[in-house]
Amino acid sequence: MRHHRSAGRLLAAILLAAFAVAPLGCGNDDPVTPHDELNWTADDVAVQVGYLTYAMVRVLPELHSKASPETDSLGPPFTGLFWKDSNPDRVWTTATEHLFWSPDDYEGVTFDVFFDISAMNSLADGTGSLVVDPLTIAFELEDVEIVAQGYPEEGQMVVDTSGWLATVTFTSAGAVVTIGDRAWDIDMDDGTTTEIIV
Repeated sequence: MRHHRSAGRLLAAILLAAFAVAPLGCGNDDPVTPHDELNWTADDVAVQVGYLTYAMVRVLPELHSKASPETDSLGPPFTGLFWKDSNPDRVWTTATEHLFWSPDDYEGVTFDVFFDISAMNSLADGTGSLVVDPLTIAFELEDVEIVAQGYPEEGQMVVDTSGWLATVTFTSAGAVVTIGDRAWDIDMDDGTTTEIIV
């Protein structure tokens, strides 16, 4: 198995182009071609999902931090506030209290990070999104393992972005995003993706 590294600046170019280009209509009903948006590719979506995964693996350990309902910050590279509660175990954001993230490599691009995640039996379920207008990367967590340190080793995250569906699977070997018949490893230390070529 060999790996091919995704272009590091791909997301920035895509997002900056989204600001500069008027929405493009789509004249057909092709389910994999985004309507009223740029024509994203599976490679673009893998990059988007990698960054979403990076954000979520930093949020999930907060479910171990017991608290009465209160706001807290996540720390660099994230700014802003989120809510947490231990009865029940839950972390969430609101329209006014949520996280912001500007990846180091992408000057001028800031994601708004929203989520509502609950835990039961050390497994997290919930929904949320990363937003940088006009792009919304929505997700749903399904029984993702909560660990105090390190990264989840079980569970899935289903992602809906740009007219594409992607599935992130967490295992003891790491995280893999699958889009159709293609797959990418996700580096959970920075969110970058590497295509798996069989």
